[in-house]
Amino acid sequence: MRTLELHQLAVMAYLHYREEWTQDDIARHMGMSRFKIMRGLREARERGIIRFEIDASLLSLASLEVELGRAFGLDSVVVVAAPSPTEALDCVAAAGAEYLENNIQSGAVVGVSWGPTVRVAASLLRKQAGKSITVVELMGGVNSSATNHAAALDLARAYDSERRCYLLECPAIVRNRDLRDSLLAEHPLRAAMEVTRAADVALFSTSDLELALRLLEAGYITSDDLADLRRAGAVGNLYGRFLDAEGQECDTSIRERTLGLSLDEIRSIARKICITCGTDKLEPVSAALRGGLINVLITDEATATALLARRELDNHTRAGDGRQA
Repeated sequence: MRTLELHQLAVMAYLHYREEWTQDDIARHMGMSRFKIMRGLREARERGIIRFEIDASLLSLASLEVELGRAFGLDSVVVVAAPSPTEALDCVAAAGAEYLENNIQSGAVVGVSWGPTVRVAASLLRKQAGKSITVVELMGGVNSSATNHAAALDLARAYDSERRCYLLECPAIVRNRDLRDSLLAEHPLRAAMEVTRAADVALFSTSDLELALRLLEAGYITSDDLADLRRAGAVGNLYGRFLDAEGQECDTSIRERTLGLSLDEIRSIARKICITCGTDKLEPVSAALRGGLINVLITDEATATALLARRELDNHTRAGDGRQA
């Protein structure tokens, strides 16, 4: 190939990849057909005139995102690197805030749960000018009012939607089913739950069984309840509901005493965004994925790697038992 022809390939490559010209623009500029430009760009790649490089650290994260999405049938995955385990929450929360800013559209009804990662993510949101949403809570609370509602209130403020923020002013778990039904029949709570059931986005984190111990200390459940959860195979909590390893709600009396959406109602929400980090959350996240309770996952590299390893182990185990994964 003559020098002039090499020069032409270099010009095509420069205009397309550095100046971001379209192939049609280059064809007009060089007096050639679009087909010849397309063929020339391909030849430039083959001859090494065009070379692509991807940062190895970013490639690792991108690979994890693709593998997680494929393994669990997720719509979207974001994996972030954290300098240390103690910084993972802040890194994942920042990624969660960025995802929300880019993907929550005006008019959305967003259901929010409590949890430190979600709370930090909501606090990091920038003002979303021109966007207006409705914010609802997915379950009652377990701590002080300020902590319970912080994520919902921060989310509403970011979208200038304080007047369309519906809070569930009630405990997450009450002493019996009759009391739960009585509370749900009261107008303020009934009206809030009606809006909650219209949610098209759910924003939440996961908790391990440490939450059950805190509920016991706070008086929401009894030692008998805790024993029942353990017998039922509880591995964690999602949306205020205790899950077994398959992502199904544990069949204990707590199920009938919980104020919030049921897991079937959660599954019907179009976008279920889980923002979570830490390998201590491996069991509840794995369960939620098996139960179809997550379709958008935002997490740290260590948790993502552990989830894939667990998935591979489960596949081997199920194959040995003659079951499908």
